[in-house]
Amino acid sequence: MKSPVERSQQDHYLDIFRAMSEPLRAQIISMIGATEELGCTVLEETLPVSKSTISYHIKILSRAGLIDVRKEGRFYFYRLRRHVFDFYLPAYLERTERQAVPR
Repeated sequence: MKSPVERSQQDHYLDIFRAMSEPLRAQIISMIGATEELGCTVLEETLPVSKSTISYHIKILSRAGLIDVRKEGRFYFYRLRRHVFDFYLPAYLERTERQAVPR
């Protein structure tokens, strides 16, 4: 039988993989990762989906522990939790950054 700690870590892996299984969420992660912090308005202006859809995907990424969300006034700002990527998905960010660079 697995200890609660092992089960908890397994659950965290499952949450992360579920969150990253959606192409739009992977795109959001790439956009946030390209900056130190990304404002919600950038996503709203760039992505071809509604604000409510963006909010839904942000909630999933946040619950999986992949991003931090900060509110300032009426606006939200997103930041990657790079240490989580380094632990659970080593080299993921570097690989996606290399793919995004035009050749």
